[in-house]
Amino acid sequence: MLRRLRVLLVLLPVLTSSAIAQHLGVGGGDLRVHVVSTNDRPLGENMRVRLVSNGSGSSLVEGYTDGAGEVTFNAVAPGMYHVLVSGQGYDEADSGQFEVDQRKMTQTLYVRVRPAAANDGDGEVVLGAKGPMVDASMLNAPKKAVQELRKGNDLMKDREWAKAAEHLQKAVAIDPQFAAAYNNLGVAYARMGDPEREREALDQSLKLNDHNAAALVNRAHLALKEHDLAGAEGYLSRATASDPQNVQTLMVLAKVQLLSGHYEAALVSARRVHTLPHQQYAMVHYLAARACEGRSQLQDAAAELRLFLQEEPRGQWSDAARKELGLLEAGSIPRTTPSHEEQAARVR
Repeated sequence: MLRRLRVLLVLLPVLTSSAIAQHLGVGGGDLRVHVVSTNDRPLGENMRVRLVSNGSGSSLVEGYTDGAGEVTFNAVAPGMYHVLVSGQGYDEADSGQFEVDQRKMTQTLYVRVRPAAANDGDGEVVLGAKGPMVDASMLNAPKKAVQELRKGNDLMKDREWAKAAEHLQKAVAIDPQFAAAYNNLGVAYARMGDPEREREALDQSLKLNDHNAAALVNRAHLALKEHDLAGAEGYLSRATASDPQNVQTLMVLAKVQLLSGHYEAALVSARRVHTLPHQQYAMVHYLAARACEGRSQLQDAAAELRLFLQEEPRGQWSDAARKELGLLEAGSIPRTTPSHEEQAARVR
């Protein structure tokens, strides 16, 4: 049974309830949107939700989810709509077309979103001392250097890469031993399209702290952009040694090992993910299946594909997985040989 939750609606620009009703059409019903992961768990606050008219194709109003992953649009006029959901670290999701029925006072819509590929985001950024990834240099840096890093991080959230780089440069000028700031500076340079300075900043971060998992992951993605699978595998292996519970890094490592033809290593990495919570990463079973195919272990490959389809019965890869499973059950190995460029692109 769905719980009724009190929802705080944040709008840009801020609109009162009466203004929303006037904008969308007086007399309409309320639309409650729940943003969930692929395993139907609420994603929490700050996911951007836009209500789009199918007729005009324009965005009518937008809001941001609260802590329960919900947002409510009030007084939505009857008609055909779709909802677009976006947020840092996730691919944009489209609800598809739906109808707001004038006979219903309140309607509920669930929109599932998928994590973005590790390299499709903005890079691994070291946050403040209360963030999920705490770098030792954060604890030893002068207060002013930490303040400059936080200013840079805030600007990176707004994709103000050049301005962010200015503050991060100040941070490392104040404290030349600030490994976390060098890492984030490398991310800013990456988004600015400056691979030389990206490499310099990341290498300096690793020189100061060779166990910095964030910098190792970012350096691996730079290697991938340069079609250096061996280098990427090395950096990712070191990153997983430093942060063995990071499922996303293990996933990328398994992909790189698979594309490098290191099937046994890819299978080991994929099975490490099996031992960790991986609800949003059902693809690990697809990777394990491919590794088993490379080792001509058809029964094991088919078993992994069945697990994949149990966890993700619908999605981008589900139809392909069913076809591949059919071939395996018929005794064939569905194998393709992508070009070097295609291989690198698959893990970026």
